[in-house]
Amino acid sequence: MRFSSIRDNNEIYFPKDAFENLYKTEENNFWFRVRNLIIGEVVQNHLPARSRLIEVGCGTGFVSRYLKETGYHVECGDLHLEGLQYCKERNAGEAYYQFNLYDPVFSEEYDAYCAFDVLEHLDDDRLALDNMYAGLKPGGLLFLTVPACGMLWSLNSRSI
Repeated sequence: MRFSSIRDNNEIYFPKDAFENLYKTEENNFWFRVRNLIIGEVVQNHLPARSRLIEVGCGTGFVSRYLKETGYHVECGDLHLEGLQYCKERNAGEAYYQFNLYDPVFSEEYDAYCAFDVLEHLDDDRLALDNMYAGLKPGGLLFLTVPACGMLWSLNSRSI
């Protein structure tokens, strides 16, 4: 089962202290702040305010909270409960879900799915994309990013 294989390799997919470190540094980090501005501008150019979106692989909710503050109905999803706890602390979303992108969880519920720097961590990105697509309302949008610079990819990302 895919879920257990990801859990067994948790250190490869996300180091133990990663969520805590992100939570402590994102607010004052130039790269994360500018990234939010860029993501926000792209989303605002393509999706009306108050649209319902879910950010999957939301980490600590830094992007989710920003999108919520710009007027979207944001829900947060992640495989890791620790990240979702930081999301709640940040008041990043209207709802929080722990789930695996390999499992079809939603059906035609969202105006948009957001996955920022998530796909490169997955063995089967096609299955994850299919499940995200299934969760979109007709005419819904996928907003995706992957690291452009190879040195930013983890060893696991490079092997995939």
